[in-house]
Amino acid sequence: MKKIVLLLCSFSAFADDSILDLGEKIFNDTRFSKSKTVSCASCHMIDQSFGEQGMRIYNDFQARTKLAIEINGDKTTLRNTPGLVGIGSKFSRHNFSHHDGELVHRQTYLGNFTGKNMGWAEKGLATKNVVKTLRSNEYREEFMSLPGSWSIDLERLTDDQMIEQMIKVGTYYLFDLDFQTDEQGHYIGSPYDQFLKENGIDRGPRESETNMQYSARIRKEFMQLDNPVYVQKKHFPTLKKSYEFGPKAFEGLKIFFNISKRGMCFNCHVAPLFTDQDFHNVGVTQMEYDSIHGKGAARASETGGTFFL
Repeated sequence: MKKIVLLLCSFSAFADDSILDLGEKIFNDTRFSKSKTVSCASCHMIDQSFGEQGMRIYNDFQARTKLAIEINGDKTTLRNTPGLVGIGSKFSRHNFSHHDGELVHRQTYLGNFTGKNMGWAEKGLATKNVVKTLRSNEYREEFMSLPGSWSIDLERLTDDQMIEQMIKVGTYYLFDLDFQTDEQGHYIGSPYDQFLKENGIDRGPRESETNMQYSARIRKEFMQLDNPVYVQKKHFPTLKKSYEFGPKAFEGLKIFFNISKRGMCFNCHVAPLFTDQDFHNVGVTQMEYDSIHGKGAARASETGGTFFL
């Protein structure tokens, strides 16, 4: 997997490969799950089973995400797997990694190793399993072999301190995942990115400019682009497909940025990450809840919030 991940992502010049390798190993280790068959990568996929969708961004592309343990008889949930690429981007407003926003990443990281997604119903047992797995000679040697201040003997740590080290290494790995960039840190991996470059349009906000201000500015630049330079069709290795950014794509861009007065996509899908990173109740789960429990049941419920079945 590492070779393909490197194609997709642009790792920081300051990143240490041994820390990234250990973080990726934890991410893919099924021993943290109750069944010993599920890992973070079971839902946050990247290069598993290439299909029509092409390369994933550490999500599952599923309409309903599978659960490792049944909840009220349900084996799947509408609480979809969020993509993780870009979670540590310099353009990111926050690092929530749950779509309901109840936890910041650091809390979420351990929660994902001790929750129902890993098949655990009791957090205490799950935490003991995390500690047991980390205390293996294998992990002890790998943590000791890390460079500089990262090198640490897990046997000298308390259980809580050991978990903190796992979170630290795992976060280092996840936050270094980003879309492909050039030496200046500008996105360059997609036909859209290359279209911006060819037409002299910034591929990210300027200093002190918000993502929304940046989106509004490039919208005006698109409106003034009378003779755009298009990107000719070519092969993109990470997607294993050939793409272009031609007249049809530019017409789609005009719809996306409401230049043709037919769409306001960019108001929520804010460039350059194409998300506003806020939380929106779009009503989908309420509709399904009502279909099961009767019309108006969601609104009349005690919580009144978004339902994840």
